[in-house]
Amino acid sequence: MSMKQWTVVAMLGLIAASAAYAQNSAPKKVFTNRLSFSLPVRIDERDKAELKELKFYVKAINAGKPGDWQCVETAPPTKVRFQYTAPQDGEFWFAFATVDRFGHVTPADLDREPAGLVVIVDTKAPEVEVQKLVVASGETYLQCQIRDANHDCSKIKLEAIMPDKTVRTLEPLEEAPGLFRVSDANILHSVVRATTLDKAGNRAVREVNLNPAAAPATPAVTTATGNIPSVMPSVTTASVQSTASAPAVRTSERFEQAVAAAPVLAPPGRQLVNSTHCSLDYALDSTNVARVEGYATRDGGRSWMRLGEDADRRSPFEFDLPEDGVYGISLVVSTHTRPGVLPVAGDTPDCWIEVDATKPMINVSEVRPGIGDDAGQLYVVWSATDKNLAPEPVEILIAADLQGPWLPLARGQKPDGAGKFVLPRDIGWKVYLRVEARDLAGNCGRWETREPIALDGGKVKARVLGVNAGAKK
Repeated sequence: MSMKQWTVVAMLGLIAASAAYAQNSAPKKVFTNRLSFSLPVRIDERDKAELKELKFYVKAINAGKPGDWQCVETAPPTKVRFQYTAPQDGEFWFAFATVDRFGHVTPADLDREPAGLVVIVDTKAPEVEVQKLVVASGETYLQCQIRDANHDCSKIKLEAIMPDKTVRTLEPLEEAPGLFRVSDANILHSVVRATTLDKAGNRAVREVNLNPAAAPATPAVTTATGNIPSVMPSVTTASVQSTASAPAVRTSERFEQAVAAAPVLAPPGRQLVNSTHCSLDYALDSTNVARVEGYATRDGGRSWMRLGEDADRRSPFEFDLPEDGVYGISLVVSTHTRPGVLPVAGDTPDCWIEVDATKPMINVSEVRPGIGDDAGQLYVVWSATDKNLAPEPVEILIAADLQGPWLPLARGQKPDGAGKFVLPRDIGWKVYLRVEARDLAGNCGRWETREPIALDGGKVKARVLGVNAGAKK
């Protein structure tokens, strides 16, 4: 066997994972929560006699860019294990090279070969938040948001610790990772325990008291050093509404950061609205108020923009936001004797909202009337997409005329689906089809046919009910 045909096999010696390395195979990725680990090496005894030494290489990936290969150890071919200690969390590539007794190195250029093994070192436990999520239909869910570089949505478990100390495991929604059904209203007044594991095996447990009476009051105005002194009137924000026709929706952490910044975990009480024109309900504990101003942040409190002033100093405060996105909102209150303190970098907003005025996108890839045994049915294949899509958002409707009335064929369908639907017997020989999907903000996306769908060729059929003998003359 030639030197270039030699295969060096390394296996990562970890408690929870191992990986095989071969110079002629694609690299395998392994996650570990330890900085120090070992890589055992196996070489056929017959090949060891032809080798002079082994070289152990590592390449660190910084900011997504690979560095240079570094030889961290040279050892005789009898070496059976290499130890490595990562300087910090991150991604590391590993490779081995063999040197034969004539000085030939295989492979000669590591940059032309795939890494033998990729190890992701992650020693940090995930951060977990649990919040209520009330959607436009009025249903309440619990949502777990995991902040972790290597989170695993399949490893989230949510339990409710009831007042009688019994523990109930909540059912997750398969189509919406991190979202859990609330089967009993009493769960919303209990303590919930969220448990999660990331891909490296780091475990996090978070208990959250959902009882509103036990939650601390939301401070009205904050500064970089804390709350405004008690001589200033406090303001309590209530619900935020959009002026769109859909009702306001209380929501939690179901959002994506709208600016290019590090993700920020917002406090509970965030709401989802479907218009950039919003109305914020608030209450003041003093009549000695000269001005109420609104400010917004799009980067978790690092910077602020002024929204305007509530001229009559009475709830609600209406304001406009520039576009879809996630915003923290704070109100600044001034009295006749003391000006309010403007929010500065690091301040926590009074409330969080997400503006989502984008309608779901719907694609219908196939519409086919049934024939033969399937006559009187309509076969439809559809898909709906949206960043805040409801769990079962799709409704399928038909009409004999494009102007309606529209009759529902099916409600509560999955975002992606296909099915045969029985048509009403008296619908006629043609139908129009409409497919709608709603997101959690109340936006409704729609797809419909512009031309009628002919049913069974337009033939009118008669059903034989029976045969009777003719009357005698």
